[in-house]
Amino acid sequence: MADYCNTTTDLQRVFSGIETYNGLEIAEDFTLVSGTVYRKHGTGFVSAVLWNGTALEEASSTPSPLSSLGEGEFYYSAAADTLYINDAADPADGDILVGEDWDTLKTACRDKAQQMVDAYLNNKYVTPLIPRSKQVHDTADYEYPIVRATALCTC
Repeated sequence: MADYCNTTTDLQRVFSGIETYNGLEIAEDFTLVSGTVYRKHGTGFVSAVLWNGTALEEASSTPSPLSSLGEGEFYYSAAADTLYINDAADPADGDILVGEDWDTLKTACRDKAQQMVDAYLNNKYVTPLIPRSKQVHDTADYEYPIVRATALCTC
């Protein structure tokens, strides 16, 4: 299925400041696990970690033991709702922002907005909508009211 709007320009057209919000929150009170590995309980889902503005990489697999997490990496355990990070610096000496990856979050919100638009249109039209075959005014796959409505619902 094609997307009714994109997560860059279409969202910026309805809310110019959207990129200033990235969904990340400050995380504090980490506990030393071993060496330079720290943990924090109760963070909620985490798929992005910034340490003093630098993104840490998500561990490609579950480190075993967790204290063996590679430098510059993080691991989130959903079962324990615990975030593990490894960096040479002490978390208390810098700013740590945690949350969901911004592009992933925008895409998930856009997908939910498309479902809302489909629900409104479902009584009159076959949904999901089929991209228009004749693009007279612009190169968008859908008419502007559909694009704008989806972008507004997303924001």
